[in-house]
Amino acid sequence: MAVGLQAAQVEHANDLLRDGVFQRYKYTYELSWKMLKRYLEMTLPPPEEVDGTSFQTLIRTGSEQGCSFPVGTSGSIIGRLAYL
Repeated sequence: MAVGLQAAQVEHANDLLRDGVFQRYKYTYELSWKMLKRYLEMTLPPPEEVDGTSFQTLIRTGSEQGCSFPVGTSGSIIGRLAYL
């Protein structure tokens, strides 16, 4: 993703490159939350409860279980994407 962001900074008008970076982000994002859901289903006592939870609850539960990244990381990523 870093390579795509660097290239996008050089070529601001390249819509195809920008769309590719966003598509990669979307794929990674979806894969991450699906893997988090699977992990929580395997580790929490009633796996059926994980299946019916909202996205926000899933993320909160994952964070409580230690499955998150440092707080400043998301702000850094958003800051780099702001110019696109």
